Amino acid sequence: MSNLPPIPDQSLQHVMEHAVPAGLRATILREAARACARYIRSGGAFSKLRPESCRFEKNRLNLSPAPTGSSSEGLRRDVVEQELPHLEAWGVLLFPRERDRVKFCLRFFRELSDGDPAVRTSGRLWMRKRMQLSRRGLRKRYDELMLRGGERPAEGLCGHFPLNEGQDLESLWEALLELREQPGAMMRGGKRAALYRGELFGDAVVVKWFSANPRSWRRRFERSRARRAWAAGCLLKELQVQSPEALGWLERSEKGRLIECVCISRDLPDAVDARRWLRRHLSWMSYEERVQFRHWLREEWMKLCRPGLKHRDTKLSNLMVREGRDGRLEAWWIDLEDIRPQAPQLLGLIRNFYQFNGSLPRRISREERLAFAAGFQRLYPASRSRWLHWLVEKQTRIRLRRELRGECRA
Repeated sequence: MSNLPPIPDQSLQHVMEHAVPAGLRATILREAARACARYIRSGGAFSKLRPESCRFEKNRLNLSPAPTGSSSEGLRRDVVEQELPHLEAWGVLLFPRERDRVKFCLRFFRELSDGDPAVRTSGRLWMRKRMQLSRRGLRKRYDELMLRGGERPAEGLCGHFPLNEGQDLESLWEALLELREQPGAMMRGGKRAALYRGELFGDAVVVKWFSANPRSWRRRFERSRARRAWAAGCLLKELQVQSPEALGWLERSEKGRLIECVCISRDLPDAVDARRWLRRHLSWMSYEERVQFRHWLREEWMKLCRPGLKHRDTKLSNLMVREGRDGRLEAWWIDLEDIRPQAPQLLGLIRNFYQFNGSLPRRISREERLAFAAGFQRLYPASRSRWLHWLVEKQTRIRLRRELRGECRA
């Protein structure tokens, strides 16, 4: 506690009603977990606690009323599991961010276990159940967002544009066609998607225009990539992960088949993709700065993995970066149609690794690449495997040859 900032003397109710300052978040998280573990070890019950009676004094959290049970019999697993819902409710009130709530509960189990195998088992079961429920909730929310705007009609337009709900879809489509025809509006073209930048009803936007799926049977049944991009953008916003603000989507159908679709997002001024940024700055970066950038890059990737999301195309050109006012890098994931709720899988990790590995500059050494992969071992224990490294390097060479032939984008 000595290296952390002190906690002001105040009631727990005051902390719950006001946002916890970023500098005090770690201190309060540790002390709250320690106090809760000590309370339940002394025979207390979280359901009886009153936030207005609990206070922080001299960097310690005093919980009230005092525990009335007995701690001589030791902890029983059923008692711990019975108190977990109340502990999670306290975590929601104290920490708005999901990541902090999970840290609070894991810290509680660490303080509580003290070598007790029953408590450790309860902690593992809670974490597994928590992750399953979280991923199930993400998938359900993702499906709900994709249904906004209704089912696709057999003919005509369908869409959702909450920025201007009174706007007629026909006039919105005409405005998008005008934006596409403006000189210099195209940012990037491709076989299945093109990117345009311009103004739409006074807002600076980026419009991604998707062509039809080459597999004709999928045009009738699949959810469009525009819907998926908008749903993923809204989901990332709810999870407080930075991404371009998704403004809406539009689809055009003929004879029951999807012909083309559009996703509209807010523009990111002065932002460049991480591949280009790294090529500009790599020559000037010291060894310590390269290590720091590697950790930062892995953390941006883990922001997707921790809640249970997967990006199907993790090359550096799909991460937009910009230097903030304080000199720190800000990042936004793009190609949102490739972000899906999905549990971590080894095959998906291999694909993500060779996509990322192939987009790195050649001056990045093999040791640095392996060090980046090793940082994922807590989520993917196989990330340190020599077999996995060999397979990723092989697939990277195959992908680079495809890039040279023009079969995929760098």
